[in-house]
Amino acid sequence: MLEEHSPSLVIGFGSYHTFPILAAASWKKIPFVLFEPDSHPGRVNRLFSKRARFTAVQFDEMDAGLKGNMYCVEPLVRRMMRVDRQKACNYFSLDVKKKTLLVFGGSQGALSLNRYLKNLTPRLKQCKNEWQLLHFTGLKENWQEIEQGYRSHQMTACVKPFEQRMEYAWSLADLLLSRSGAATIAEQLFFGVPAIFIPFPHATADHQAKNAELMVKKEAAFTVREEKGCESALLSLLEDLMNNSLALEQMKQALLLLKEERGRMRMSELILREVGVQAGRDDD
Repeated sequence: MLEEHSPSLVIGFGSYHTFPILAAASWKKIPFVLFEPDSHPGRVNRLFSKRARFTAVQFDEMDAGLKGNMYCVEPLVRRMMRVDRQKACNYFSLDVKKKTLLVFGGSQGALSLNRYLKNLTPRLKQCKNEWQLLHFTGLKENWQEIEQGYRSHQMTACVKPFEQRMEYAWSLADLLLSRSGAATIAEQLFFGVPAIFIPFPHATADHQAKNAELMVKKEAAFTVREEKGCESALLSLLEDLMNNSLALEQMKQALLLLKEERGRMRMSELILREVGVQAGRDDD
């Protein structure tokens, strides 16, 4: 592939499947750069970071392991823009006057979150501030059963197995309950939504817990570990935040400050600059 295309630069986004192309690029002396989305770098990025032109990171407080040049860049998100709240409510047939709890668990971690919400729904109904739910259950769950549970407790909710237009969901969310993968945190930062994270307990090197801990340190999130008694802790935290508009606003301000501190550089700009250098155009 490298012989056929003769690239000026190779970009590795981590994970085991990038090892062959990075090894080939290194062997053929083709420059490469890396992107590390998590707070704890993966093994392939740790291995190749010393030889990379640079490694772009999403977290400025990285665990030890990366070497060479590092730049903290703006969160990498899919092409999304904030949507007007009324338009987002219309899209999901929800009430614009109610605050919205967004719940999703990704491909691996949805089942536990779905179970917690089913068990906690009767208590959430008692919150003094009336909330509605936007819940994406994942494809392995019977989403109609969860929807019926909300309906039986007279809670306004939109339940779907998945959602393609996540910009509508993020634009409507006042509070997030989810796993703490790097893509979720990037989108949380982009849209400025306070969060309760339940890290996926089987993530490699427990990197989701480390991601969540950094956001807690920045006062932009809370975290609950998935262990015995966590359902009670989650209920207490949900009740506290859903009844406390001031706490949510303080978390939003922390997210805004964090985004301003981090958003000084785009990875795309670094890549274009590096391609210019490799082509002999230092001013490109």
